[in-house]
Amino acid sequence: MHTNYPKSVKKIIEFVKDNNLWYSVTQNKGSADSCADAANKRNRLGNYGIPLCDELKSSIGYYLLNGNKKYLLIHCRGNQMRDDNKINSILGSEYILLPNEELLNEFNCEYGLVNPFFFGLNCSEIEQIFDKSVLEDFFPPYTLMTNAGDKNWGIEIKPKELVNVLKYAKVADIITDESKIIIRKHKIGILTGNSPESGIFLWQKINETIRIRLGDDFLGDLSFPTVLVESIPEMGLSMELDNRKNETWEIVEEGITALCKDGATIIGIACNTTQYFSEKVREICKNHNAEFISMYDAVNSFLISKNIKHFDFLGIKYVTDFKTWSDYKKFKDDYTVEIPSLNNLEEINDIAFKVKQKVVTPEGINKLRDVIRKATKTKKIIIALTEISILLATQKNTQRSDKHYIDTLTILAEKIADRYLEDYSEMLILNQRAIEENQEQNYNLNSTQANIKR
Repeated sequence: MHTNYPKSVKKIIEFVKDNNLWYSVTQNKGSADSCADAANKRNRLGNYGIPLCDELKSSIGYYLLNGNKKYLLIHCRGNQMRDDNKINSILGSEYILLPNEELLNEFNCEYGLVNPFFFGLNCSEIEQIFDKSVLEDFFPPYTLMTNAGDKNWGIEIKPKELVNVLKYAKVADIITDESKIIIRKHKIGILTGNSPESGIFLWQKINETIRIRLGDDFLGDLSFPTVLVESIPEMGLSMELDNRKNETWEIVEEGITALCKDGATIIGIACNTTQYFSEKVREICKNHNAEFISMYDAVNSFLISKNIKHFDFLGIKYVTDFKTWSDYKKFKDDYTVEIPSLNNLEEINDIAFKVKQKVVTPEGINKLRDVIRKATKTKKIIIALTEISILLATQKNTQRSDKHYIDTLTILAEKIADRYLEDYSEMLILNQRAIEENQEQNYNLNSTQANIKR
């Protein structure tokens, strides 16, 4: 553990230790002068950078009570803006932000170093008000960070613990309504079992998409969603869907209901065949306030976005049966679809069973190439069989110049990941907006103080 801390940091550590608070002190990636700057430089769980909403923003000002000046600290999340009208209403007086010069003269402190620990340690009778959202859980690990008494050091704390030990701390609604965040912490549910590897593949692709989409905003493990998996061997009954329809639905119903009851908010099925039950699944999810993303919906959106109208469609006989068993039958009204012959469908079915038994083998790869060569007519090939998805994933050069494979399992993963990232991205947008508002607020404050000096 690091022991060569600056003197000011050591005092903060002593304060949290004396109050039995959980904490973690880490060195920033350089000196930090503002909330937005600090959030980009904080070191948490081995990663530099935290969401701005996880950085505690603190300001100090004063108000008059019976003619006497009373100092007051205000705390909110870094992406939020304090609402002085709400604060004034609580105080029954006007809250005036303390100029830098008075902050230095009265407390030997400066902006960039204001934090609840400093004033809890040196000025324990000063009032502090925390916005109530500071105590709410937003994103894992559900902690906040602030400066540790030095612009090069940060401290991670559990805000509920801190508020409980500060003698004159209060919690209230003190931010603007526009800067309040309502973020749903999604849990992704995956139903699999036909084969189990398809669910593993889907999960891997979801994570891969999230990592790529976030780019520089990716924060490692903490950027990933909670994932719930129901892997049920009896899902394999769907390989004979016409003879085992009722039994298959009972299994699907059981799995989807279990995911919903465990708190899944976004649900996908890693199987093309059981998409047949999409409408029933959607109804179950709706009753549990969850969202079901079907393969058809995901693939259809993809085709529209790419303006693809004519393609080959590979799957087992139920998935390619656009009359009765396939949820993809809605394609026939909007696209020109090439379906394999009965002989080729039998070969595809055989490949599926071989993959279930032995996963990936050279024999399976060779058969797949042979079937694709014989069964397809266009350059766009939709792969609607998870076993083929798994086989293709093992090949480095699947996208040959004359053939383009559109894998339904991969597209479903991308759709689920994008749905998860909608709320995550909303947070990033709010963060950027907050950065701009903070910059404007700081500019106005500096201009006001400059005029006062004149």
